Amino acid sequence: MEMKAWLARDKNGKIFLYDQKPIKTMGIWVYQWGVCFLPIEEKDLPKGVNPSWEDEEPQEVRLKIEKI
Repeated sequence: MEMKAWLARDKNGKIFLYDQKPIKTMGIWVYQWGVCFLPIEEKDLPKGVNPSWEDEEPQEVRLKIEKI
């Protein structure tokens, strides 16, 4: 199963994965139903993905979910 998600870096440098497209506010990214996210370590980012606070839009990614 695959699903769409978004990565964004807050002004403080922390990176989060969102299940809905967030919008940029004063220092953080949020979306209309609150702040639902998963913190991500920079070392765990996919190759070639490096969100920045200066980005105008969050980076859209696809998550592949597999049973193991």
